Amino acid sequence: MVTPKLMLLACCLAVVAVGLIYVLPAVRGHTVVKCEDHEVSIQGLDRVRLLRALWDRQEVHGLGGLGGGFVPWNEDTLDYAREVVTKYIDYFQGRAIKMNLAEDCIDPSLYDRYTFLPARGAVDRLRARMLREEERMKRA
Repeated sequence: MVTPKLMLLACCLAVVAVGLIYVLPAVRGHTVVKCEDHEVSIQGLDRVRLLRALWDRQEVHGLGGLGGGFVPWNEDTLDYAREVVTKYIDYFQGRAIKMNLAEDCIDPSLYDRYTFLPARGAVDRLRARMLREEERMKRA
C-alpha cells in the first residue's frame, strides 16, 4: 500500500535526481543539453570511462567470440578507446556498443538490445561516481 509519506519520499528523490542531472552542470558553468525522450545525456562525463562502463556490462557477441571471447582492458585498450570515443562505435573489442559517444546525447536502444543491463544504468552509476570523486577532491 502506498502511503502519503512514501509518495513524498519518492517525489523528493525525483527532485534530487533532476537536480543532479540538469541543475549541477548549469551551476558549474556548462550549458545544459536537452535530449530527446529516448536519449540519455552524457554531458560532462569522461567518454573513455563511459565506454569502459558500457563495455564491462556487455558480453561478447557475434564474430567477436571467435577469438576466444575475452579481451582484457589494458593500456593498449585504453589508448584505442581514446581514439574511438570521438566517433560512432559499432563494436569495441568484440562487444556491441552501437552508440556515438562524441555527442552529448546518446540513443541507447541498440546497446540495450544486446544486454539486459541498460546503458542508462551505466551512465547514472558513472555520473554518481564522478560526483563522489569530485566531492572527495574538494575535501582534500
